[in-house]
Amino acid sequence: MNNKAVGWLIMIEQLRNAYNANRWTRIAAYAALPISGGVLYWLAGGFPPWAWRFLFQVLPQLPRFWAVQGPRILFPLLGLVLLSTALVILWGQ
Repeated sequence: MNNKAVGWLIMIEQLRNAYNANRWTRIAAYAALPISGGVLYWLAGGFPPWAWRFLFQVLPQLPRFWAVQGPRILFPLLGLVLLSTALVILWGQ
């Protein structure tokens, strides 16, 4: 393992110890979970996020977009797919 990975493991262990030892750390964690869920809901535009809805609207029209724009459509499509994937990962946590 490299030094960066070892540093992350040490930090996670310290957070775990603080969580187990201090009541205020548990309270902060319990408060942060619904707050972060609410912020994610607000920033993503509700559930399902607008990026998912937009991706499902774009996919059936992809052949027409390709005919009009050609390969230039790939970068915006890739960005939309990456954004949708990131939101899937965040909602799955």
